[in-house]
Amino acid sequence: MNEPLLSIFSFKTLAVRGRPPRACVAIGCALLLLLLMEGIVRVLPHSITAGWDYWSPSSAEKFLNYFDRLVENSPPELLVVGDSAAAYGFDPKVFDAEMPEGFDSFNLATLGNFPLSFDASIRQWVLTLSPQPKRVMLIFARGAFNLQDHVRPYRPTEQAILDAPIMRRRQGEVIPADVVHLLRVWPARERWINLLRGRPTRSIEAGLHARTGSLRPDRLTSKVTPRKLILDPRRFEVLEKTLQDLKSMELDPILVHAPVHSRERKKWSNEGVYTQQARELCQTLGLRFWDYSTEDYDSMMLDQVHLDCDGHQRFSQTLAERFRSENMSF
Repeated sequence: MNEPLLSIFSFKTLAVRGRPPRACVAIGCALLLLLLMEGIVRVLPHSITAGWDYWSPSSAEKFLNYFDRLVENSPPELLVVGDSAAAYGFDPKVFDAEMPEGFDSFNLATLGNFPLSFDASIRQWVLTLSPQPKRVMLIFARGAFNLQDHVRPYRPTEQAILDAPIMRRRQGEVIPADVVHLLRVWPARERWINLLRGRPTRSIEAGLHARTGSLRPDRLTSKVTPRKLILDPRRFEVLEKTLQDLKSMELDPILVHAPVHSRERKKWSNEGVYTQQARELCQTLGLRFWDYSTEDYDSMMLDQVHLDCDGHQRFSQTLAERFRSENMSF
């Protein structure tokens, strides 16, 4: 009596001593399963957002919405890119309301997209697509450039983005699909059902990741011993290359340092090192650098670097007012 096979990948199935047909069937089934997974990952990105997703469903929606706008030949006048400081801090609707009628901005900043993953997903990909926006604004959290051990949690977020199927394909990998990414289709089942019913599948249009709540005391340390902040040369090099590329494309980039909580600034003995190097870089390239790191937003922050709803409204209005004051025409 034949024993049931519990897995096509079992040692018994793939045993060399077994009958050749059994091994061939197992290998054939494995290849078929791999092709099936690869097909699902490649064919369904616009249908099931989480099947294409590599940060969160909302981040994938932002990319899909932006790509759709390029297909429709309607790029935004201002494109905002960066990490979570920009994703939570820049409100396109508030900004556009302060600008001349018809002005259009889009927030493509995504959570955890720090310099190394930003280099692959934004600098070498999004910013090379046509048609291009008229101007680009970059907003980063200072910690993204920090080399200290305590910011080690930033590294996995970069790697998760680089490991995503869509990014692995862009890096030349022939078969990037895997079981982990395939299983992420399941959380997107409601989006798939809505698509079949003809309902909208996207919830983020202009790109703001709004956050609600109040500042948690445990997010900030009351007593700290100031440490020396050391910038990572590799990550700062990405910033320099991005600004150079944008300038060569005549997109007149603007680098913005988002607000930082006052207690966060006290953690560093050389608190202004990033601001100083960023300002010097922009001066060398003849670009604008807007520094809001010392502005008082403490009462409107959820943690060290993320603004709440009141904070992103005020910050967006402030940026719009500066646009007008510097007579930046579009």
